[in-house]
Formats: sequence, structure tokens, C-alpha cells
Amino acid sequence: MSIEADGTTRASEYQAGAGDRPVPGGGTSRSDAFRAQVAELRIPAGVPTRDRALARLGMVLAVVGIGLTVVGYLLSHNTDNPLNQNDALVVAVIGVACAVVGSAVFLRFSLSQFLRLWLMRLIHEQQRPPED
Repeated sequence: MSIEADGTTRASEYQAGAGDRPVPGGGTSRSDAFRAQVAELRIPAGVPTRDRALARLGMVLAVVGIGLTVVGYLLSHNTDNPLNQNDALVVAVIGVACAVVGSAVFLRFSLSQFLRLWLMRLIHEQQRPPED
């Protein structure tokens, strides 16, 4: 999949997959026809490097959030001073919030490319006339 200067995707670089089978009569396979039709479409696409960077940022944020939660829990249980315990609990709650936000960001950007291709394939399958 290549990205044009105007931000659209051209799917001309797909390689044949394991499910490609020749069509009787020497024609092209369904996947070749699919790739040709997708190449004709001009679909706006996200920037792959940005999507990858944000997925990594989400993963790092989730791990840091889990770490903050554990540190806050341990700090709150290693003191008898209620003021220090409250401060540690605030750190733990911030850690939980970071973990939730990081997980959501990671899921959103890690699945976007897969879901984009899946949607294109679904649209292609629905536009094809039914086989008898």
C-alpha cells in the first residue's frame, strides 16, 4: 500500500497470498481482481508512521500507568501517616488513569490499519454479484 502526495492510498504493492487460486479458464484469481479494484480506489489513509508512533506511545503510557499504580500502592502501605497515604493513593489513581488512557490509545492505533483493510475487503465482497 502506498500513500500518494494528496494523502490517498494506492494498493498496488500487495503481494499474492497463500489463498490465491487460478480461476478455471486461465483467468486471474479473485485476489488479483480484488487488488486491481482496490488499486483503482483512492481511499484517504492515515499516516503509518504516526499511527505506529501513537500505538507505541499508548503502550508506554499503559506500562508507566501500571508502574505508577504499583508504586502508589506500595508507598501507601509502607507508612502510618495518613497524609502520606493519601498522597500515595493519588499517585496510584493517576497511574490507573494513565493505564486506561494508554490502553485505549494503543488499541485504537494498533487496530486502525487492520480494520481499514478489512472494511475495503468487505465492501469489495458486497459489490461483487452473487455466484450461482
